[in-house]
Amino acid sequence: MEGWLVILCRISGYSMYPLLRQGRKVLLKPIAQPHELRVGDVVACRPGAGEPAIHRVVKIADDGRLFITKGDNCRRSDPTWKLSQALGVMVAAEDAGGAWCEPRPCVARLFVTGQRWGFVRILRFFFRFFPGLGWRRVAGRRKWLVEDETSGMVFLIDSATQSRHSLTPVAREIWEYLHEGKSEAEIVRALHDVYTNIPAEELRADVSRTISDFRRLKLI
Repeated sequence: MEGWLVILCRISGYSMYPLLRQGRKVLLKPIAQPHELRVGDVVACRPGAGEPAIHRVVKIADDGRLFITKGDNCRRSDPTWKLSQALGVMVAAEDAGGAWCEPRPCVARLFVTGQRWGFVRILRFFFRFFPGLGWRRVAGRRKWLVEDETSGMVFLIDSATQSRHSLTPVAREIWEYLHEGKSEAEIVRALHDVYTNIPAEELRADVSRTISDFRRLKLI
């Protein structure tokens, strides 16, 4: 079972056309360490209080804390970003049918090379007519714990069934504990240390009911 706390965003504009199209949703995994960023990654960065830009990394400083991005459909590179401005790296995006897909690593390398040697227009023309070749459907029952940046709500996305389930703050904590391999009794003890004003029996019943709901929905 896989799970990350990621951010759900929606593409606005045509700077990454044709691989990322207007209105499609993408999932972003936060960057924990500088070495996690790679040339070719698609990254969302926020310039101050403005809307985030979702572009491809074309150059990274030696320490990994400064980097430059460029849209696949843009002529000019963006100004240098600081790692602290990055919301996250794209791990998946919707296709035309609403299914979640992962970007193919070879396509990232193609676009970086195309930007460098001047044949990116040919790539854009090709993927305009064959957009599916840049992606692969997410295999297996992979699940993402997603925080919607706009609403502040947390969802559990099941890529196998293309379903999305909203979670309460406590349900989110229980999901994360289950993902860490904790037993039901360990989860109850951990939550009781935080919610000291809730009777232990009531907390135990809530945890049991939430885990039963997860199992009924085949989310664990």
